[in-house]
Amino acid sequence: MKELSEEEKEIVREAKMKYKLGARRLEKVIEQVYGIYIPHNRIHKYLLEEGLAKEEPRKKRRRKPYIRYEREHSMSAGHIDGSIRMG
Repeated sequence: MKELSEEEKEIVREAKMKYKLGARRLEKVIEQVYGIYIPHNRIHKYLLEEGLAKEEPRKKRRRKPYIRYEREHSMSAGHIDGSIRMG
């Protein structure tokens, strides 16, 4: 991941102090006010380094391994509806 330049760091620091927003909203504000695009992921990483943001575990994705369920017989999951009339 590309690091922020000193100029970008100063812009992020200034915008954070002025607007008191999180990384996702700061991304839009910085783009509109300062005319420079900085992805919110890099903004958040920088804010974490500076202690201006904190990690929130409940907002993190839970990495659960994919589990494939297999049946012994392919039609064992079939369902027969008694209301269908044949003939």
